[in-house]
Amino acid sequence: MTDFVLIGTLAGAGIAVVAALLLAMVLARTGLVLPQDRRGSGCLDGLRGFLALSVVVHHFWMWVAVTRFGADWEPPGINFVNQLGAGAVGLFFMITGFLFYAYVLQGFSATSWHRVYVGRFFRIVPLVGFSVLVILMIICVRNGTLPDASVLPALVKWISTWAMPPLLGEADAGRINAYVLWSLKFEWQFYIFLLPACAVAMDVLRRRKGLSSDNALRHSWIIPAGLLGLVILLNLLQIRSKILIYVPLFAAGMLANEASRIERLASALRTSRASVAAGGALISAMLVSPTPYGWSMPLFGFFFLCVVCGNSMGGLLRLRAACALGECSFGLYLMHGIVLSLFFTDAGKGFDPLILPFFLPLLVVISIAVSVVGHVLIEKPGIRLGRRLLSMTQVNGPSVERSGLAAKQAARVSI
Repeated sequence: MTDFVLIGTLAGAGIAVVAALLLAMVLARTGLVLPQDRRGSGCLDGLRGFLALSVVVHHFWMWVAVTRFGADWEPPGINFVNQLGAGAVGLFFMITGFLFYAYVLQGFSATSWHRVYVGRFFRIVPLVGFSVLVILMIICVRNGTLPDASVLPALVKWISTWAMPPLLGEADAGRINAYVLWSLKFEWQFYIFLLPACAVAMDVLRRRKGLSSDNALRHSWIIPAGLLGLVILLNLLQIRSKILIYVPLFAAGMLANEASRIERLASALRTSRASVAAGGALISAMLVSPTPYGWSMPLFGFFFLCVVCGNSMGGLLRLRAACALGECSFGLYLMHGIVLSLFFTDAGKGFDPLILPFFLPLLVVISIAVSVVGHVLIEKPGIRLGRRLLSMTQVNGPSVERSGLAAKQAARVSI
């Protein structure tokens, strides 16, 4: 029966993608979600939309396995299904490395770090806070309890994404949102520690070689390459840390930024042949490896490089609907687990596993609708508030030489 449910889930996923794109097209036409080419490179917005959908399918299958087949909440034993989640998050990490590499290219002294962190705070925290309050409300309704001041320390840990401890005595509270906050914890570690460290390395590179900003960019690949080398060395020395699993993904995004600036290479990777090769690399990595963190990372990296060079995978990533999904992908990532929890724990707990895949398109549509509400009412106002605060402070960073390329790349990063 498991095989039939898996086949049905994959078929339902295909229908869900079509339904999601149709809904996103309507949302774009009504103006609720306006796709924008803010990032100015490749097809990242379209990719983000599909990655978020991939994570929804991954967690749908996990709920099926847990509630219908008695499995533990752990990575599925089927490589492809697990990569729908792990591989998607790996590509999200690459996107972060690619976009924020702009600040590495500028260097530490040329970057207004208060703008970076105020921007990240108001881009991430309001919607995370909203999602956590929804989870708290669900627990209160399910258990018939009311929160008191004792829940505040746990809420701080949740909203900061540092940890997901029990809420109101609910030990598995993290399952309500499919534990998705774990990836944001490592995103914050990238912003706070890795990004400024790499920017300092860029300043050191300029000073030691006596290079101008533009000349330094010809040698900047040393920084992400050195980051990969450092991780390999630490692994050989058996120095273990969880962040070291994900650092290579951020570094791969940085290297993709470097490679995408080589026009002859970028032109070659925009061709239809490259589309076939990129798609083949992605599918191969998903079939033969359970995660993107090991030897399969170069296959994911090749696919990602093609995308950032402008390969739309046959036009798929440039669809207006795909880009609209990308606009609300953060909300979809945060909120879909809540929709799935309400379905599997409350509304649909008695349904036969064979009919569950038929509900996947509906659950995807509901998740998108919830994410759009969060995008319009929480995410966008939070971003605007952050910009307003920055415009009021007008604190300028040090005046240093800044290359045109570094400044142009920094403009891709939305607050």
